Amino acid sequence: MDQKEIRKKVLAAPLDAFTLIPFLVGATMGIGFWAFNALSNVMAGSSLLLILLSAALYLNRLIFGWDKQYHKAVHQWREQVERKREKELDELHQDLLSDGDSRTQNLLQDLRTLTQALLETNPADGTLYNALDVFTDVDRLFQRSVEYLRESLDVWKTAGNMQKPSIKERLLAHREVLISEVEKSLENLGEVLAQYKQASLGGESGQELAHLREELSNRLRIAEQVEARVDALRTGQSAGYDEEEFLKYAPKQGE
Repeated sequence: MDQKEIRKKVLAAPLDAFTLIPFLVGATMGIGFWAFNALSNVMAGSSLLLILLSAALYLNRLIFGWDKQYHKAVHQWREQVERKREKELDELHQDLLSDGDSRTQNLLQDLRTLTQALLETNPADGTLYNALDVFTDVDRLFQRSVEYLRESLDVWKTAGNMQKPSIKERLLAHREVLISEVEKSLENLGEVLAQYKQASLGGESGQELAHLREELSNRLRIAEQVEARVDALRTGQSAGYDEEEFLKYAPKQGE
């Protein structure tokens, strides 16, 4: 969910029976009396008055309830994301037990811990809008890392079924690249959490969060470049990555 979707929820929040009934009554009166050629000035005025009353109620509730509804929409979004994610991550954790590599299990646990700590942070009212952008980018970085862990498991299973040593070696090297990128993402999230906590404890304004969001966006752009490199590794293309950089992850003979 982005800022646009949040705003849609906030704009729709005042559209309940309390706001809409005057509009519906006014519109029904106006259309009904007009249809029977009985629309007098008094009836037309009453119909218009009810419609204007409905509009005034909507604007009043929208303006004075904006922050409350915004907080509510963000809270609902975060709860929905967390419920869905926790279920998927529990399943992934069980799957990662099969590769016998404690690194992937520990990385997943650390990713969950850091992301949860960030999402549970309650920003001040004046910083909520920038904080939502930070949360959204953190979630994107987290999801990319989880995808890499899931792919590393798939690659490990495939390598285990290969008979040709060179192919198996290359697959395992690719797996090491994925794990390495998850480790970098974990470091990024750790730095973001530290800066976020520092900004919160120091009572910094939204400007500090805006700077943090910009830095996080830069990290995501780098992660997207890495994603392109990983795609090249998947397809065996040479463009966009250094073959030597890839092969340095390959297991040495006799290991």
